[in-house]
Amino acid sequence: MHRDFHPEGSRMPPQLERDVLFHAILMALTRYVPLPILDDALRQAAHERMVKRLAAAYQRELSKEEVKVLTEDRTGCCSGCLLSLFLWPFKKVLARLLVVWDLNRTVEAASRSFVSGYLLQVAFSEGLYHGNAPRLRDAQDQAAARVSTSPVGRVFQSVLGGAGKKLRQAGQELARRLRKQTPPPPEREAEAALEVIEAAEEEEQKALAPVIERLREGLKAIPASYYDELKAAFREALREQSEQVSREALF
Repeated sequence: MHRDFHPEGSRMPPQLERDVLFHAILMALTRYVPLPILDDALRQAAHERMVKRLAAAYQRELSKEEVKVLTEDRTGCCSGCLLSLFLWPFKKVLARLLVVWDLNRTVEAASRSFVSGYLLQVAFSEGLYHGNAPRLRDAQDQAAARVSTSPVGRVFQSVLGGAGKKLRQAGQELARRLRKQTPPPPEREAEAALEVIEAAEEEEQKALAPVIERLREGLKAIPASYYDELKAAFREALREQSEQVSREALF
């Protein structure tokens, strides 16, 4: 095997990698949930759950505020969400065009979520997180901006592109479970979404297991040097922020 290729893919512990991939897919497949507003609640619940699981794996307990900062949507998706709402009544008519549009958005969301989870795992495993959630989140964003996430995106594109049926079925199962619930008031939407994910986890894990394993195989083919570069950019962003804080403290 070429020395640049690492048998453990992203070099996360295997089960933790599976868990991050599962939640990254969950966050992405909420695009297949035909329930405006609640689909966003599901995505947020899946993201928060991933962050809490990663923290727990390293004996860290995060406050609600820390979790909120680490999972807030910074993609400027408001216009995309509004477009989705506008197009929804015409979805059958525009089905072929929307299949491509949905797949591209699903791949982008899933790969972005995986990279975010990977960097968070790096922070926890290497002791880089010291309780400043905004600084950590900024460093995640800066690292992802400095080092192209396209290698990860190509893996997700290749795998998810052939798993559209499974993704739609998984999304429809979440929607079915949501429909069975009494519509929650706005203040309980996030809690209701989390309950649905918890209840569906075993079934969804089983359904998505082949997809997750294909993703893991694809990630193994990414040169180890890519992950090293991503981690170096992440550490550098944290260092720059620390130096800036130190300079500001002098004035």
